[in-house]
Amino acid sequence: MNSPSQSAINWSSNMKNLHPKQLLRNRARWCAAGLAALSLGLSGCGNRDRESSFRNEEFCISFPRPPTWAVADEQTLPTIVTFRDTRGPGRVVLTIREDRDLIFAPPRRYLETFGERQKDDDPSFRLSIESETNVNGIAGIRFLATTEDEKGSGFYFIRNNAEYCILGMVPRFQQEPDEMFETVLQGLSVCELPDNPTPWEYPLKPVTDFNAALRYGRELVKTRDVNVSNYQMAIEQFRGVLRGTYRMDPQPPEYHVALRMLEVAKTFQHQAFIEYRFRAEQYLGLRNRSEAIQAADYLLDLIPDRNDPRHRVAMSLYQKAIKLPAGN
Repeated sequence: MNSPSQSAINWSSNMKNLHPKQLLRNRARWCAAGLAALSLGLSGCGNRDRESSFRNEEFCISFPRPPTWAVADEQTLPTIVTFRDTRGPGRVVLTIREDRDLIFAPPRRYLETFGERQKDDDPSFRLSIESETNVNGIAGIRFLATTEDEKGSGFYFIRNNAEYCILGMVPRFQQEPDEMFETVLQGLSVCELPDNPTPWEYPLKPVTDFNAALRYGRELVKTRDVNVSNYQMAIEQFRGVLRGTYRMDPQPPEYHVALRMLEVAKTFQHQAFIEYRFRAEQYLGLRNRSEAIQAADYLLDLIPDRNDPRHRVAMSLYQKAIKLPAGN
């Protein structure tokens, strides 16, 4: 039997042959304009004409956006857009994170995990679940949130193999209700993506020995710096255990271990993605062809799933790198 390191090398070698030349996925053709139209007053994905609205075409979400709302910050992977009302101190934060593993646990579990991730930016962040509810036909969870300086409300739901969170925050001393948050909920609309991929179906042999898979997955996590492919191989070990246990009633201890370890492995993988994406972009800026190709190639091995938006980012960086003049 091959060692984890040797298996990872073989697996990585095979995956290199699967990288396509063009990886831009067609998504959400129900909306006419692209992401450049986020701030324009166009009709939303729910076929509602609005004088002013926000929409994200990729995830087909739209809601009212009054003229006094300014986009204060934007980022991708995950998608995060922060709006501020120029008339007051309130803000609304929309977070969308694509994750096809969301089938393995109830939404409440993933909402709690979302709350833990917020503590990376603000250690004082606290989240408390209020109730499961339905907003404009969208089943989700309302919750309360507090930080050292702010308080607010949120609505969390899962759709289109992604988690969506709308969070409205105001200063702790403010007595008036959060009008921005309620404005979003009143006009919230989310489409079902017509070409949305189904949840994970693994081209792997069924996992029958859960404990062996957990041990192997842990070993791959520990040796993730030995070979870049160990990240993905560890993730797939834990997914295999979850696929075999998440429908069991009651769920065995291996389910809970695999769920926790999957989150750990994916966190390590995303941290590596952020680091090497920065390296690739830095070397592209310096026009260092060899180093840029090396960093982008690492990203392609790190995120081999062609349906993962991070893989498309990696391929884009790789294509830019190989176009640089040779000898740099």
